[in-house]
Amino acid sequence: MKMLQPPLVSDRRAPINRFLAITVIILLVVAVMMAAFAVVEEFSGPVGPGEIVEQSIVRYRLLLAEDAENVAARLEIARAYVRAGRPEQAAREFKIVLESDPKEVASLTGLARLYEDGGSASQARAYYLRATKVAPADELSWLGLSRLALAKEDFEAAAGHLRQALAIKPTLADAHFELARTYEQLHRYRESEREYEEALRYVPDYPGAAAGLARIGQAGGIDE
Repeated sequence: MKMLQPPLVSDRRAPINRFLAITVIILLVVAVMMAAFAVVEEFSGPVGPGEIVEQSIVRYRLLLAEDAENVAARLEIARAYVRAGRPEQAAREFKIVLESDPKEVASLTGLARLYEDGGSASQARAYYLRATKVAPADELSWLGLSRLALAKEDFEAAAGHLRQALAIKPTLADAHFELARTYEQLHRYRESEREYEEALRYVPDYPGAAAGLARIGQAGGIDE
């Protein structure tokens, strides 16, 4: 007698059932973790900054479990790792975002700042430059490039980057102050004086700006 074969539809359902089972397990694990945090808070008093960061990561991991393409959630996880002082984990999350979207500016600048803070100037510069190409109106990337240039005492390059940032956002008192100091290093005193005055215009009690103007006055305000 010829045996009947089971319907093919059951074979198609098997992967779906496995996916649903895995999803349920992930959700249960996350729920248990969140419950554990609640118990700790209940019996151990208010949670500290480290625990708050961990809870934040758990919440956003839950969103990723529901939607693996949730870029906003992954960026929040990366930022939480930054706040927790865990740069390697933060870098991994930023890079995951860039794998799917190489032009995601927040990830480019996030990675650049991580490398900058970690002392990897060349890698930081590469990511800042990528960010300026993707989003020329992102002043944070230009400011990052100016910091790297100042660290190398490349004052001409730093001045150019600071001018780019101020063209985008003229109200940045810090950028005016840094540009004033940069011009002072270049002995471009008239421009330095103007930038110190701009810093004071936006922040009247800006620390160091009045002293900078006094130095320019002692130099006679004459460019060499």
